Amino acid sequence: MLKAELYRIFSRKTVLAGMLIPILFVIFLYGGISVWEEGVVDEGRVYQGGEAITRDQEIAEEFAGTLTEETVREIWNRYGPSMIYQNRDTSRENLETLAKIGKNDNFCNRFVTRLFCREERGEQGEITYVLQEDLSENKMLQGEYIFGYTGEGWNWYWDKFFVAFVLVCIVIIVSLSPTFSEDYVCHTADVLLPAAKGRMGLWLTRILAGTIYSSLYYWLIMGILLIQRLIFYGAGGLAVSSGLTGSFVVWGEEAVPLWKTLTLMHFCGWFSVIFLTWMVLGLSARARQTFSTLMWSLLLYLGPFAAVRIILDQLPMVFVNRLVHYIVYSMPLTYAGMVLESPLSGRRFLTGLALAAALLAAGWGARGWCRHQVDR
Repeated sequence: MLKAELYRIFSRKTVLAGMLIPILFVIFLYGGISVWEEGVVDEGRVYQGGEAITRDQEIAEEFAGTLTEETVREIWNRYGPSMIYQNRDTSRENLETLAKIGKNDNFCNRFVTRLFCREERGEQGEITYVLQEDLSENKMLQGEYIFGYTGEGWNWYWDKFFVAFVLVCIVIIVSLSPTFSEDYVCHTADVLLPAAKGRMGLWLTRILAGTIYSSLYYWLIMGILLIQRLIFYGAGGLAVSSGLTGSFVVWGEEAVPLWKTLTLMHFCGWFSVIFLTWMVLGLSARARQTFSTLMWSLLLYLGPFAAVRIILDQLPMVFVNRLVHYIVYSMPLTYAGMVLESPLSGRRFLTGLALAAALLAAGWGARGWCRHQVDR
C-alpha cells in the first residue's frame, strides 16, 4: 500500500516537472555559473573559473590555521585591499585592468577588506580601504577562530540554502496538495471506509508516503548543493569558523567549525519540510478541491511571515506581539533560520511550538478525513 501511494505521487507529470526545476536551478546557477564567475588577480596574472579557485586555495593555504592579528597584517602587507570588494566584477576586462595597474584581488585580501578595514572617500568620491589601526581587541583575533579558504561556495552558504529550500517547499506543496483532495473530487473518498486497511490505516500510510517523498526530495536537492561545494571548493572550508564565512551562525558559537553549523541548518530544514508536509496533508484532507488546498498551503507558508514584517513589526513589542512573532518564526519558512539565531532556550521553545503545530495539523486533517467517511 505504501508503494502504491508513493507511485501515486511520482506518477503525476506536474510533480516530475516541478521536481526538475530546483534540480536544474541548483546545478546550473550554484554550480556552473558560480564557478565561471570566480576571478583572481595575482602578481599581474589573471585567473578565472576553476583556475581562480585553485589559485585562491594555494594563496590561502599559507595563512590557514588560527586567525591572529599577525595573519591579517601579513595578508594586508602582501596583497593590500581588494579593489572590487563592493561591486564584484570578475569580467576578464576588469580583472586585466587591475592586473595592469599592479593591484591584487584574491580570497584572502577580500576577507581582510570585508572584516578588518574601514572605508574612506576621496575628494572625487572614490572609495579606498584602510586597515583598522587597533586590531588587538577584535574578538576574531583572540586565537579562537580558524581561518582557511571557503571561496564564494561556502561563503554566504545560507543564501544558497534558503533559495533552494524555498523552491523545495513550493514543489512539495504542489506535489502533495492533491493527496486527499482528489479523492473528494473523484468521489473515491466515499468508498474508502470499508477498505481492508481502514480509514486510519490509509491516513497513516499517506502521511508516511508524503513524509518519505518530501524527505527524499529535500535531501536530494541539498545533497546536490553540498556535493557541488565539495567538488568545486573542497572540504577544507568546512573546518573554518562559521563567523568568518558570512553564513548564519549558531547563537554565541561563531567560532565553531562551519560543518557543525551546516549540520544543524540542514537538519532544521528537514524538520521544517516534515512540518510543511503534515500541514499540506492536513489541509488536503479538509479541503474538497485541490486548488483550495494549494492556495491555503501557499498562504500559510508565506503569509504569516509577510504579515509580521508588514504589520506586526511596526507595532509595540508587547507580550502578545512577541508571542505571535515566536509562533510565526516556528513556521516552516523561518524555523531553520530562527533556530540558528536563537539561544538554547529559544531553540527549545521554537521547536516545541513547531512540533505542536505539526501534530495539530496532522490530527486536524485526520479528524476531518475520518469524520467525512463516517458521515457518509
